[in-house]
Amino acid sequence: MLRRTALIALLFTSFGAGQVLEPTAKDAPLLELGEKLATAMTERDASVLVSSVNWDTMVDRVFLGTKIDAAMEAGMRQGFTTLQSTLPNQLVASVGSEGSYVFRGITNRGGERHLLFRMTSDAGLNYHEFPVGSNSNDEPELLDIFAYSTGEYMSETMRTAVQEALGMRSIEIGGLEFANKLRESQQLLLAGKPHEAWEILSTFPDDVNQVRIVYLVRVQTTAQLGDSQEDHERYLAAIDDYAKAYPNDTALSLVAIDGYFLREQYEDCRRVLTRLEKTVGEDGYLRFLAGSTLVQEGEYDLAKKEMERALEIEPGLDDALYGMVDVANAAKDWPGVVKALVRCEKELDAEFELEDVAEFADFIKTKEYRGWKKIPAGAEA
Repeated sequence: MLRRTALIALLFTSFGAGQVLEPTAKDAPLLELGEKLATAMTERDASVLVSSVNWDTMVDRVFLGTKIDAAMEAGMRQGFTTLQSTLPNQLVASVGSEGSYVFRGITNRGGERHLLFRMTSDAGLNYHEFPVGSNSNDEPELLDIFAYSTGEYMSETMRTAVQEALGMRSIEIGGLEFANKLRESQQLLLAGKPHEAWEILSTFPDDVNQVRIVYLVRVQTTAQLGDSQEDHERYLAAIDDYAKAYPNDTALSLVAIDGYFLREQYEDCRRVLTRLEKTVGEDGYLRFLAGSTLVQEGEYDLAKKEMERALEIEPGLDDALYGMVDVANAAKDWPGVVKALVRCEKELDAEFELEDVAEFADFIKTKEYRGWKKIPAGAEA
């Protein structure tokens, strides 16, 4: 159930635990922007992101600490003019067809205010934080993007690319040839082509494979290869390789969430989720994930409490509403299954066809199931 949720908040410890703020009246413009951006991203509309980011400021941050000839820098800045159109579309694409982009609030990072978002997609769970400034009209604008899945600001990622192109860092990843191949594999992964990305990564020599970013991309890629036993083993091996190479990584446990789950180390999963909440604040989706681990352990009462807490934090959270169905069904609480199904039908406008779902084979034999089939759509259980 937690497959592909491992890659959250890499290096979040080094990013630092922030404080999720209680908004005040003066925060109304920030809250409006946060909700507007979340809605647009969920609807696969990049226009709000395009208009809300100060792209000149982001490019300024790219060149911080990079000493190059002024004419060369001007030329490279000109090359970044496409950033305003390409990056927003890439971020929208990363949400995927079934994903969501949820505004979680305003955070304080070392005195700097950020907007915090949670993204769920086919690739798993991620968080984004946008540092906020003000434009000449005193309206909020976004200055950069911190992606938890990479552990750095977007400007830092691009700065590395600039330095690699200039030969300033190429030795770190085996030369420009492999830097370009690595970027190609990342683009393929973003485009939903993990097998093609893995084919490229599989050609890297041992010295290139020792670089941290390559370890990270290998973990990200193997996480999306598939659900066969071979795929799981390849994914676990990528996690283990990363752990061996960087045993003191401050957020290594986050990379291993799926590893913990696949090895049935559920308590370790929950420990990591609790640590993550110290960074992003109380989060309904993380409580849902914790409840999912408890289902696997047969701790149904505790699992139900986690799902209920998830819905207290985020009323209407679809994962938790469906999770309530799973908990009741696993516990063979047939009246509870009916109640949870009806709630999903009412709040999510969901439709269920359970007859061919193996997990509900026992439920469909009960009188509660027959009674549920007679309940009109939208009615109370």
